[in-house]
Amino acid sequence: MDIDYRALSAVETGQANLKAFLSSITQQGIEGIVDMVDKPMSQEEKEFLLRSAIVNLKLMVQFHIDAAQRSRYERAAYYCAVVKDIHTYLGEKDKFSIYHDKIIADNYRKSALKDEFRKA
Repeated sequence: MDIDYRALSAVETGQANLKAFLSSITQQGIEGIVDMVDKPMSQEEKEFLLRSAIVNLKLMVQFHIDAAQRSRYERAAYYCAVVKDIHTYLGEKDKFSIYHDKIIADNYRKSALKDEFRKA
């Protein structure tokens, strides 16, 4: 049976080179998994990741609004606040205002939602 071992490494590790991989970890004095590597990013890459996060967060906001429970409105408001922070960081406060106003307008009959969004 061929088992494939994976770790945070630039090289794929399997049965053939597992001993060498474990030996190199020991020699380098690595304790456990090293989970963060500082990778320089261009401004374009950062903006792409932030805009991708906005898309995902907006989906999460709508998911929690659709659940129609006060506790879920609280989560929606939290994620919406994160969207606001990202838009502010990107210098796009007006885009957030349009998004926020649309949520409130689309849900004008949901007083609990409006209340939670005011708190956030």
